[in-house]
Amino acid sequence: VIDEQHKFGVRQRAALKDVALAPHSLVMTATPIPRTVSMTLFGDLDVSTIRVSPSGRQPVNTYVSADERRAQWWEFFRKKLREGRQGYVVAPLVDEVQDSEVGSVEQLFETLSNGELEAFRLDLLHGRMTSVEKEAAMQSFANGETQVLVATTVVEVGIDVPNATLMTIESGERFGLAALHQLRGRISRGSHPGFLCVFADPQSAESKTRLEAFSKTTDGFELAEVDFQMRGPGE
Repeated sequence: VIDEQHKFGVRQRAALKDVALAPHSLVMTATPIPRTVSMTLFGDLDVSTIRVSPSGRQPVNTYVSADERRAQWWEFFRKKLREGRQGYVVAPLVDEVQDSEVGSVEQLFETLSNGELEAFRLDLLHGRMTSVEKEAAMQSFANGETQVLVATTVVEVGIDVPNATLMTIESGERFGLAALHQLRGRISRGSHPGFLCVFADPQSAESKTRLEAFSKTTDGFELAEVDFQMRGPGE
């Protein structure tokens, strides 16, 4: 069984199948990658789809915005935190890249801790932290001790905090459709509606198309089709 199939490369999945002689294989994903979509179209995979969300789940309101709307969004973000909700702020990079306007997750953490979210309890999470540090950060957030988790895409899978209803994604043009959709799936996992704002400055037509599609639907199958049309089937 391969869960979150889109996170594995072709060679990784092939290696798993080599463990036994002609094993039965079940792959699961909310956002099929283009190669998988191609395999379903040509009959290489038998497909079962689950089109309903878990009972009680509320919708996620998705917005793609430019920088001039930041003040308005952060005011709304703070309002929801004061009401008792929790949220994520996601950055694309662990380290700062030279000659890039995109800051690191640690820079973002410092900026928010001393700026827009200084009145709230923040914590940091990224892939270069030790397992103990990551577990402590996730547990603190799950227990409600931390109100905002500033993180990289390490939060993309495996985190289930029903009270987390808010998410801000920085430099959204740097994320693929599958990653954006998986990140959106971290919020609104309880009885409260979710709110996601993606701040982006798309420079290419492809980035604009990707973000527009993401803002218009929460259906992972539709997004997978858009991804397939944009990137092709792969090898």
